[in-house]
Amino acid sequence: KSHSRNYDAIVETIRLDHIQAAKETVKSAEIIAEYTRDVDAECDSLVKILESAQHLTEVTRRTEDLIISKGEKLSCRFMTALLQDRGVDAAFVDLSDVIHFNLSKGLDESFYRKLAIALAEEVYACGDKVPVITGYFGNVPGGLLNEIGRGYTDLCAALVAVGIKASELQVWKEVDGIFTADPRKVPTARLLPAVTPSEAAELTFYGSEVIHPFTMEQVIRERIPI
Repeated sequence: KSHSRNYDAIVETIRLDHIQAAKETVKSAEIIAEYTRDVDAECDSLVKILESAQHLTEVTRRTEDLIISKGEKLSCRFMTALLQDRGVDAAFVDLSDVIHFNLSKGLDESFYRKLAIALAEEVYACGDKVPVITGYFGNVPGGLLNEIGRGYTDLCAALVAVGIKASELQVWKEVDGIFTADPRKVPTARLLPAVTPSEAAELTFYGSEVIHPFTMEQVIRERIPI
């Protein structure tokens, strides 16, 4: 709405929630101070994005992606601060600007190959530090959420695995693995000890939400076990 500022209170709630979480879990005052500055900057940026959408009276796909990406940026900054506080030399890696190559042909295989290389470079740039990476990887033609969907974070992990030629990809979910059916809908669903790539692809085709089909495709091509 053109004259509403209701989003200010929402952003402030998000800001305070993240800062409070750090105060409850992080011991180092120095790390908390730096983390608070980072959270403030992300929230200020979010307000500017919302103001821009308000002035334009339009929420484009690009704007929607940017708004949604703030949640995981804040989560990654929190995880980085938490790891650093526990003595792990971690680095926050923001992938918003990772796409610097030509996108003339859209999201074809060439795009994913170039993206995997670009993501690997970001990981290698961390040196010996543990990278904490945003699943959001920037401005994709047609919009990241629209073109790929909410599984884009898994896809990002798969492309990093391909780019660094990882020995395996681990995807941690709210379920114990791949079941014969959705355990929330089918009480007798059984956990499968292992599945072949073709079986996994078939399960995904029939509605399994455990792993995004694009994710499967990328790592299977490189023979990386998930």
